[in-house]
Amino acid sequence: MTPSPEIYGGSAGFYDLGPLGKLLKNRLEDRIRSSFVKNNFWEVECPTVSPAIVWKASGHLDGFIDPVVQCTKCEQVYRADTLIEEQAPDADIKSQSPEELTKSIKDLGIIWTAPWRVDVSDVAKPASNHLEITVVNLWPNRLIGDASLPPDQRVTRTNITKHGKDSPLLPSGLLGPVTLKAETYRE
Repeated sequence: MTPSPEIYGGSAGFYDLGPLGKLLKNRLEDRIRSSFVKNNFWEVECPTVSPAIVWKASGHLDGFIDPVVQCTKCEQVYRADTLIEEQAPDADIKSQSPEELTKSIKDLGIIWTAPWRVDVSDVAKPASNHLEITVVNLWPNRLIGDASLPPDQRVTRTNITKHGKDSPLLPSGLLGPVTLKAETYRE
């Protein structure tokens, strides 16, 4: 196995395989393929080289992007659209630009990292207000819960078997008290 194309200095993540390396790769692919087929997943093969019209139609040539947000404290990266869909499923965010998605996250009061605080002064009204807290679970806990259900009642479908019905749940959701701090505003 050598970096590809080695004669030009190589390229990170790309390798040329010799006869034994290719044989090992084939065996590994066959193992993976058979586990997928046993679980009723089937593969398709498409060419890796396509005419420009295909790449243009898919959006790759004109700026294909995954809208992400990054926590400024822990530097964790999240897909912005997924974050909004999980915490505000009724929000209409289709065809929003990354800038609009960022604004939607702020406007909807979506939080995903410590210190777990939201400033609601922009949306609070002088009279009464209705405050609703949505608790979002972790994906592994969803898998663990589904694993204990009959297959026809499960919400998730995955080939990941790391989290089974006997796995311990991970800490998630609302882990502490909710407090609302009020300030008096005088003109």
